[in-house]
Amino acid sequence: MIRLSHCVARQALKSVTRRCISSQPIPDNIFPDDMIRPPLTLLSENEMMFRDSTQKFATEVVQPLVREMDDKSQLDPSVIQGLFDQGFMGIEIPEEYDGTGASFMSAILVVEELARIDPSVSVFCDVQNTLVDTLIVKLGTDAQKEAYLPKLATDTVGSFCLSEAGSGSDAFAMRTSAKKRW
Repeated sequence: MIRLSHCVARQALKSVTRRCISSQPIPDNIFPDDMIRPPLTLLSENEMMFRDSTQKFATEVVQPLVREMDDKSQLDPSVIQGLFDQGFMGIEIPEEYDGTGASFMSAILVVEELARIDPSVSVFCDVQNTLVDTLIVKLGTDAQKEAYLPKLATDTVGSFCLSEAGSGSDAFAMRTSAKKRW
């Protein structure tokens, strides 16, 4: 891990502050991965792109279909396809597996912008990115990553099942545990 001197960190923060005051986006490479992120109100160029493209997609594609999807209790296939086409279903999946290779913050921005228009579409995208994709990216074997990540990034909806009698979908109320027996 790289440690930045106090002087370097302060200089980076001054640069960000100047850009914020002048409404310029923050370059993606201004803060190394190990440095504390600037305030959440300051977005990188990539993050701004994700936010803006999601806002456009949500208002142009999702919003006209919200009532119909609610009435049918079903997501429209064009919305699902659009989420894949925009790269919103594989945000943190590395580019080598056909994902966008973006940050968790970008995923948050996408989920937030979708939620402004339709919370159901937002949760659909959120579960794919923060539960399904993330588990395979972080815990999957190389073979599992090669087999599943390209599909999850381009055309396959994953699922994450969480239920137990007495707890429903409240993960913190679950009592089941796994024990290694070999």
